[in-house]
Formats: sequence, structure tokens, C-alpha cells
Amino acid sequence: MERISSLLDPRLPRGGVGTIGNFDGLHLGHRRILARVLEEARRLGAPSFLLTFKPHPVKVLRPEIAPHLIFTPAQKQAALETTGLDFMIELPFTVEFSHLTGADFVRGVLVERLAVRALMFGEDFHFGYQKSGNLALLREMSGPAGFTVEGIPAVLYGGQPVSSSRIRFAVLDGDVEGAAVMLAGPFTLEGTVVEGRRKGKELGFPTVNLDPENELVPGDGIYAAQVRLPGETDWRPAASSIGVNPTFDGKTRAVEAFILDYDGELYGAQVALRFFKKIRNQEAFSGAEELVAQIGRDVEAVRGYFAQER
Repeated sequence: MERISSLLDPRLPRGGVGTIGNFDGLHLGHRRILARVLEEARRLGAPSFLLTFKPHPVKVLRPEIAPHLIFTPAQKQAALETTGLDFMIELPFTVEFSHLTGADFVRGVLVERLAVRALMFGEDFHFGYQKSGNLALLREMSGPAGFTVEGIPAVLYGGQPVSSSRIRFAVLDGDVEGAAVMLAGPFTLEGTVVEGRRKGKELGFPTVNLDPENELVPGDGIYAAQVRLPGETDWRPAASSIGVNPTFDGKTRAVEAFILDYDGELYGAQVALRFFKKIRNQEAFSGAEELVAQIGRDVEAVRGYFAQER
């Protein structure tokens, strides 16, 4: 997959089949759209593309309500690489760009720059200044401009459409199982192992403390998780704690993981941490002894979870 960041790039695909959107998380709905893009591109012998934007448009237009993104930029590119897509066109999003009307975007970008042959979108897709563009506008303009447009029905989970916003709410609520279904894989944090308060080591359960690169972090609690260490392809089971450690009057929220049956120093290492099931809420205990007993039960719960999953 080639990555392009300018409409003036000579590699810009013309006569292609594509879609437009942020595609944060590359969830089941996104994958359905891309599957149709690839299918039609193969039928026409044309290049396939995703036209997306950086940063997320809401971060530019309404930063105070901008969403915490599911993917890091590297995760987004890596996920798209697996789809078979030919091009990711990631354009800089600015206030000036946001003033393009839907019709101007179609004429100036889709027709003049890309000479698109076919476009696929979710049925609720909107674009352009004040969301002036939609499927109806695209269908109206497509005939004279010589391209086709197809609306793709939403994928449903629990009777409701799968969306990036819905996944964010699920992750924040600790529903990592539901998020995994909608994402077609576990929600995953990536980041650097940093030094923590060493409380886990004092209690006999040394943890890695992750400084996540992701904007979105699961809600407080204890999770059955897995860690991938540098240079390894296999994932190691872990009991992950997210929160402030109320037993010791913690004030800083931390992402920690006790890696089962592992003993090693990882400070400064880049690791990935993926979440499978929330074991329990975070809670305060009367002291170290009670906390250690509960951690032991949490670790056994994690062992049991992954034993059942085999």
C-alpha cells in the first residue's frame, strides 16, 4: 500500500475505486466498505484507495469535543496494509480545507484530481462544509462526472450499527469484549515501558507500566490481557490494571500489566498490550495483605480465562 499526503503527488491514483473517511479502528463497517472497494477495483482493473484526513477533522474544528482515537497513526497504517488496498491518501485537514462545500470537493478533488470511476460509502456518509455533501449529492453529480456511487449498509452488532464512536464508548466502559467483536480483534495499546512506583514488585507481583501512545485507554479495572514483547511474535498472558491504585491513595492513573510467568526488565522497551475481558472493577482494600490475596485471585482468573480460550 502506497501512502500519499498531497493532491499534487505524481503518484496520485487516477481512475480508481475508493472511499472517504477517517476509518478509525478499521471496524466491521469499515471492512465491509473496503471489501466492496477492492471487489469493484478488481472488476474494473482499477487502483483502490482510501481518502482520509490528518488530523481528525473534529480536532481542527471543535478540539474541545474531539474524540480519543482508537488507533495510533502506526496502527491505522498497519491495519490498512492487511486489507490489500493500493493507496492511502492522507490529506492535511485545515480550517481552510473545511470550507470546501460538498459540491466543490466532488469537482475539485474527486473529479479533477482523482478522476474517480466508483465510490463506496456508508449510507449515513456526510462531507464538505457544514456537511453539505452526502450520498444524494454524489449520486446527482456522478452521472455527468462519469463515476458511480454505492451506499453500503451498516454492519449491526446487538441490533445497532457498528461505529467508531460506539467502540470508544465500549472501551471507556470496560466492555473490551464488545469492542473486540466490533473491531474484529482485541483493542490494543502500544507504548513505552516506564518506571512506576514499584508497588507491584514490593507485593510480589512486578508489573510493567505502559506509557500508551494511544489516545483511548480502557476504563478503570482489572483485565485479562496479553502482552507482546520486543522481538517476539507470540503474546504472553497478563493481568492488567488500569486506575489510580486506591489502596495506596494513588493519584496518577496508570496502565500496568503483570506478565504471567515472566521475569525480566523492560524499561524503555516498546510493547503492545491487548485486552480480552474485564475481570473486575478497581477497588480499595484494607491493606497490602488483602490486596495481595485479591491479586492472586485475579492472576488465577486470567490463567483460567486463557486456558478456556485454547
